[in-house]
Amino acid sequence: MEVAVIGVGTAMSVAFDAANKRIRIRHVSRPDDASHSGIFGYAHDDTAIAAALAKHARPFETS
Repeated sequence: MEVAVIGVGTAMSVAFDAANKRIRIRHVSRPDDASHSGIFGYAHDDTAIAAALAKHARPFETS
């Protein structure tokens, strides 16, 4: 599984710019990651949003 990091404001802005859609970022804690969040408000076939998010995300690096 690939893990990436993107700022909430950045994600919301690039999604709106790419497809004129507002997405939502919600805290979705997991047992192994209390900081995990989910991105909601777009479908798997919204390729413009997916591409914009991928362009602005960076890989998650552990120390």
